[in-house]
Formats: sequence, structure tokens, C-alpha cells
Amino acid sequence: MRTDMTQQKPVPLPSLSRAPPPVPAGSSPRQHTVLPHFTSSNASSNPPSSPGRALQPEDFGRTPLEKAIEDLRSVKARVAASFERMSQTQAQFELDLTETTRMMAVLHADQSYVTDVYTRILRLSAIQIQRCFRGHLGRRLFHQVAAVRAALRIQRVLRDFHRRRDETRKRMRLLCRKILRGLRGVRERHELTHGELLTRVGHNMQVETQWRKAMGVGDTESDLISALYRKKYVRKRLGEVFRHLFWLHSVTSYWKKLLPQQEPLELLESTDYDSQTEREVAIEADAEEEGDVLDGHDTEGSDPNPGNERKIVIVAPRGAGVPTSSGKNAAKKPSREELRRRQKVYTQRVHEENTKRETAHAVVLERQREAERLAELQRKSHDEELRLQRVQNAQSQREDLDRRGLQAIREQQMKKDEELRKAEESAHRIAQAKKKIATEVLSTETQRMLSRQDQQTQKKRKQS
Repeated sequence: MRTDMTQQKPVPLPSLSRAPPPVPAGSSPRQHTVLPHFTSSNASSNPPSSPGRALQPEDFGRTPLEKAIEDLRSVKARVAASFERMSQTQAQFELDLTETTRMMAVLHADQSYVTDVYTRILRLSAIQIQRCFRGHLGRRLFHQVAAVRAALRIQRVLRDFHRRRDETRKRMRLLCRKILRGLRGVRERHELTHGELLTRVGHNMQVETQWRKAMGVGDTESDLISALYRKKYVRKRLGEVFRHLFWLHSVTSYWKKLLPQQEPLELLESTDYDSQTEREVAIEADAEEEGDVLDGHDTEGSDPNPGNERKIVIVAPRGAGVPTSSGKNAAKKPSREELRRRQKVYTQRVHEENTKRETAHAVVLERQREAERLAELQRKSHDEELRLQRVQNAQSQREDLDRRGLQAIREQQMKKDEELRKAEESAHRIAQAKKKIATEVLSTETQRMLSRQDQQTQKKRKQS
């Protein structure tokens, strides 16, 4: 190692300064500067022959060898001082590095602790904010669900109430209509007692029900009954309106007669209007009387039909501007045969419509049955295909399981045979080893005893 160090040439340090250039001859002599490190440039002092070095008095009394030795000693001292300074610098650097490393570790630990603290604070704050927000959302959703349920319950209760009220009103209307229709067929109702009147009404309602069942007329909202009720209501309202107008016209005419200036044309027009209004009122009164008479026909003995059916008559509308008297109305009133003919035509038309409706309904039902039958056949075929597919899958799985079971049995048998073979081989090897040991080591008597024991064990194995 020392030989390698001596063979290598000294490399100048890049951080150290170089030796100053030689001083010119004309310059003044100055003191030599001691460098901090040893370099090749300051390995020796200026030679005595250099023109810039001043000769000292002791130089003349020493030999060149002593001067060289003195120079070498000074160089050695400077090199030792330089190495000492280098060691001190390295020690100081290592001390500073250790202190810096410790400070960095402390700073890193403090930073990690502060980061963990802030992370925990932020995480806890985020969790609390999330919990508050989720709780707010949950409460709002719960209130919304409760409000929706309450609204649905209120709507359901209200709809049930309206439905029950409508059904009650409908039943009451139907009942009232039936009772009114039963009352129309009762003559001299004011002379009957309450029980007799109820009996007559019930009898008429039963007759009407039987007639409707026989003719196929529904007992619901009938257009004919609605038209009759509407016509009667319109007649009543028109009579009230015309009576009110007649009263107003009479009052106006009276006050016009009291005026000093009278105009004949206006009076004539008012008189014509008055007479026309009176005629219209008379016509309306006659129509009401006629409607009452037609509604008052009963079915007890007055009808020559063998079925004793109650007849519903539609009164034809009159012309508004035709002035007729009560005698002419009675003369132009349709006869009983005409009314029966109209009723038969209407009943026949209703029966034909019901027949057509029933035929169409039967056709629709037949089509539905055919579609259901086809769907049932398709479903059965699909089920049969699925069943066959399941059977095939089960059969294939069973075959696969059988094949795997046989293969597993074969593998198990092969393993058992292999184990038996290995056991026999090991027993044979043990027996051979025992024989070899017995022939080599044991005596003849011992060998005979062992052979007898082996024979006995073999016999026991065979017996077992």
C-alpha cells in the first residue's frame, strides 16, 4: 500500500491556491507567504541562484547539503501543518454535518407531527361536516316522505269519500226514479192509504223489472228516462219564465196605458205580443196537462195486452208558433194504437241493438278464447321443450358423474394397488435386510428362531 502511494504522483488540490509567480530582478525583496496546503509549486524555497532572493549572512557559512536539509525540514513542517489543518477541517465538517443531520431529523419529526395533527383536524372536521349534511339530508328526506304519505292518505280518504258519496247519490237517484215511475202508474193516489200506495208502487216496480228483463233493457241510466225527465224539467222552467215575462209585460202595458201620449203602432205591437205570449202560456199549460195525463196511464186493466206490460210514451214536440186550443190538441193527440206501435218499434230496435251487442261480445269472447288457447298451446310446447332439455341435461350430468365416479374408483384402486406393492416391496427389502444381517451377524440358533417367528407372522397374516 505504501509502495503504491509512493509510486503515485501527488495531485494538486483544485480548491488550493497556486504559488505566486517569481519576483522580477528589479523588484524589492519581500517575505515568503506560507500556503495552507502543500503543493508542487511551493515544495522548495527560491534557489539561491535566483536573482530575486537576497543573500543572508548565514548562507555563506553553511554547505549546500545543510541548506537542502533545512529546506526539506521546513517543507515537511509546512506539510504536517497543512495535514493538521485538513484533519481539523474534516472534523469540523463532520461535526457540522452531524449537527445538521440531527436538526434535519428534528425538523422532519416536527413537520410530520404538525402534518398529522392538521390531517387529523381536517379529517375530523370533514367527518363532522359530512355527518351534519347527511343528517340534514336524512331529516329532509324523512319529512318529504312523511308529507308525501300524508298527502297520499288524504287523497285516498278524499277519493273514497267522493266515491261513496257519488255511489250513494246514484243509488238514491235510481231509487227515486224507480219510485216515481211506480207512482206514475197509480191512479187516484190521494184516495189510497200509505200502505196501499206502497203496495201499488212495489207492484209497478216489479212489473217494470220483469219487463226490462224480458226485453233486455238495462236498469241503469236510460236515455229515454233521462230525456223524459229533461223534457219535463224544461217545460216547467219554460212555464215559469213565460209567466214571469207575462207578468212583466202586463205591468209595462199598464204603465204605458197611463201615459198621456199613446202611439197606436206601439200599442198594436204590444197587444199582438201580449196575445202571442198568452197563447204560448196556454200552449205550455196544455202541454203540461197532456204530459201529466200521459204519465198517469197505469197498467192495471187498461192495457189489453196479455203481458200486462208498462208502456213508456215519448211525447212529440209541438210547433212553437202554432196557435191551438184545447179541443184541437185533444183532436191531434196520438191514439193509443199509435203509441203502442211506437213503443213496439222502440222495443224492437232496442232488442236488435242488444242482440248485435251480444253477438259482437260473443265474437270478441271467442277470439279471446282462441288467443288464450293458442297461448296455452305455445306455453305447453315451451314447457315441454324445457322439460326435455332439463331431462337431457340431467342425463348428461348423470353420465358425466358416472364416468367421473368410475374414473375416481379406478384411480383409488390403482393407488391402493400401488401402496400394497410398495408395502410388499418394503417388507421384502426388510426381510432381505434381516436375513442378510442374520447371516452376517447372528448365530445359527438365532437365525432359526427368527425364521420361525417369520413363519408364524406370515401364517397369522394369511389367516387374517
